[in-house]
Amino acid sequence: MSMAMLVGGRDIGQPVVGPVAVGRLAALGITRVSLLGDQSGFGVVLEGWAFDPARTEEAVRVMFPDRSEAVRVFGEIEQVAVSVAAFERSSSWNAHARNDRKVMTEPPRTIGEG
Repeated sequence: MSMAMLVGGRDIGQPVVGPVAVGRLAALGITRVSLLGDQSGFGVVLEGWAFDPARTEEAVRVMFPDRSEAVRVFGEIEQVAVSVAAFERSSSWNAHARNDRKVMTEPPRTIGEG
């Protein structure tokens, strides 16, 4: 599944997610759109099995037709599936768990400390 994240400030307006826009996104192979935000801006995550990341700019123009040049695009670097069950079956699980607890209980270091 391919993924891209669009990031922008509040000054560029709300993303367009009406029926026409959703149809155009689906035609690009996008099957899921997640909208994220806080007081300073927003994030839009686009995902799809048939989504070609080379067409991300088209998706940006669909969602932000008036200010697409102001949107930053984060491309996918890697996806990691997380499963506790597989990790617990590992013979070294207990050693990893001890190391994790040690790291979490050590006091923070200042940069440059040994």
